Amino acid sequence: MKLLFLPPELVRYVFVHELCHTVHMNHSREFWRFLAVKEPGYMELDKQLRTAWRLVPAWLGDGTTAPYPSSSGITHAQLFKGKTLFSSPELVAEANKAATARQSNSSCAPNPRSL
Repeated sequence: MKLLFLPPELVRYVFVHELCHTVHMNHSREFWRFLAVKEPGYMELDKQLRTAWRLVPAWLGDGTTAPYPSSSGITHAQLFKGKTLFSSPELVAEANKAATARQSNSSCAPNPRSL
């Protein structure tokens, strides 16, 4: 729901970023290289996303309770200085469950190479 308050270019970046995780399930160098191919301006968009939490109304909550680990050991909550686009641990658990289901049934997974 918080994506509704972001500019369209940031929403698109979030989707592209997450779809790239269907190929690289971490934030490795390979992931960032792959993302750069799919979204050449990702560095500027990522920079903008770090402060995008300010665009989300306070009544939606700040989402600081849902760490999302990366290969570097840094959580999205730390990366965004305690502000993330995730609203609850339950939402993160649901997203992780969906990702696991997609992995086990790869024929249903979107092909990020066709972005």
